[in-house]
Amino acid sequence: MNKILSIITIILAALYIPACFTHYIHPTSWNGISYLALGFAVLQITLLIFILVTAFVHSKKWLLLLLVLPLGYENTRSSFAFHFPNTFKEQKQSQNLRILSWNIDNFIFKALWTEKTWDERHELAIAFLRSTKADVLCLQDFTHLRLRNKHDNIAFIRDSLGYPYYYFSEDGKDYGTAIFSKIQIQDSGHIRFTDKKYAESIAYADILFNHRPLRLFNAHLRSMLLAPKKLASDNIGYLDYMKEDTAFLLHSSRIERLAYFDKIHSAQANQIEQIFKQQKKPFIFCADLNGVPAGYPYSLLTAYTKDAFLEKGFGWGGTYSRILPTLRIDVVLTSSSVHTVQYHSPRLRLSDHYPIITDLSSKQ
Repeated sequence: MNKILSIITIILAALYIPACFTHYIHPTSWNGISYLALGFAVLQITLLIFILVTAFVHSKKWLLLLLVLPLGYENTRSSFAFHFPNTFKEQKQSQNLRILSWNIDNFIFKALWTEKTWDERHELAIAFLRSTKADVLCLQDFTHLRLRNKHDNIAFIRDSLGYPYYYFSEDGKDYGTAIFSKIQIQDSGHIRFTDKKYAESIAYADILFNHRPLRLFNAHLRSMLLAPKKLASDNIGYLDYMKEDTAFLLHSSRIERLAYFDKIHSAQANQIEQIFKQQKKPFIFCADLNGVPAGYPYSLLTAYTKDAFLEKGFGWGGTYSRILPTLRIDVVLTSSSVHTVQYHSPRLRLSDHYPIITDLSSKQ
């Protein structure tokens, strides 16, 4: 028994110690850093459980693990929100701005297995958008739908849901990120990611919030394409985005893709960080990062911002419904003068991502 405990102690320490420093290490330095960042939360939970077990059986191994536990402070601080859970107040205060950020999975288009399934999920998504009473919708992985005698979804959100102002980046054919607003948009546009020839972009829209200018950003970092075990031309998605990668992707495993795209995310995060530095007005950044808070890209983005989840959330706050419940890959980040009043991420299983609703206020 003692030998088994010793082996487990060594393995846990050997994995946990480098996992504590993933936010400092660029993925190009070592592929393994991407896997350790992804699994940091699970490693830490496992470590805590093992400390309790070894302490219970009176083994001194727990003392060694207890010594290495604090090394994960920085990753824990960016991954876990230490607040008591509060009930989300649906009634928004007039001086606050409510934002919904959601990777809407091609506007639930991927759920099109049967007519009934698509209709049901589509209508539920519309009903949810209406129920949030958000002032601004920031939708990633958005497809402009005009099919099967259904309403045009952009026109419907604009006219029927009451968001008369919008910007759609349309990075590919009918695909991109969308910002819908009940508040008049003063200016809008998008900034192409520079990591490749065919790329998505960072959409932006300027509004007046409490009579002060505010910039809204909306972005979708490159998808890791982890859902299919093996990629093929019929499941790789919009081919224009993959032209420069197909030689690798069509012969890659999920593990290989994870490390590959983590490097790309770091380059994209570096570009976004430079944009943050140039901002002279308060801003809000909504995004599907396709990466976790223990990763290097997140550390770049939060060097100049506050994370709404860490301000008002609770726990690990996973926003991705697959693989691990600790995967918080969607964020709402704000500049220093924007304050998070409340945060909520309902467990809504319409997309593979959970939506995020935040109420924000502007400090004078």
